[in-house]
Amino acid sequence: MDINEREIIINCQRGNAGQFGELYDLYIRKIYNFIYYKTFHKETAEDLTSETFFKALKNIKNFDASRNFSPWLYRIAQNTVIDHYR
Repeated sequence: MDINEREIIINCQRGNAGQFGELYDLYIRKIYNFIYYKTFHKETAEDLTSETFFKALKNIKNFDASRNFSPWLYRIAQNTVIDHYR
């Protein structure tokens, strides 16, 4: 994770949720593709991607900013897909 990404996360944790859009822009295509290749359905992938980012924003305060953001976000995406198929 680069310093700018860490700063964005810390700012989000301090209440500046508006900066979360920058993280969204960095990861939206990757997360969508990840979910799409698990579902093979465009609308489902769109819905689950949206849900993934909603969960990430909701729980950003619990994220340890000294760790890498990407694996945390992918784990949320993976769990969202699993929940969808339950």
